[in-house]
Amino acid sequence: MLLSIEQFCELMNISRTTYFSLQGRELGPNTVKIGRAVRIKRSEAKRWLRRISAENIAEGFNSKQQPERFEDW
Repeated sequence: MLLSIEQFCELMNISRTTYFSLQGRELGPNTVKIGRAVRIKRSEAKRWLRRISAENIAEGFNSKQQPERFEDW
């Protein structure tokens, strides 16, 4: 399943501004373009969360607080 940027941000509990800031620094998740739409694979969202948790790169991100629905993916 593919996530929109809005869905991804909601699941990760980050703002769109943070998402685009991370993408601009090449620290965001890999994306897929479908026409003009940008989507994120759920598997990529999980991989990205594991990566940032391990690297602790997101300013103010507490790696112990994973999204509530993460376990349901």
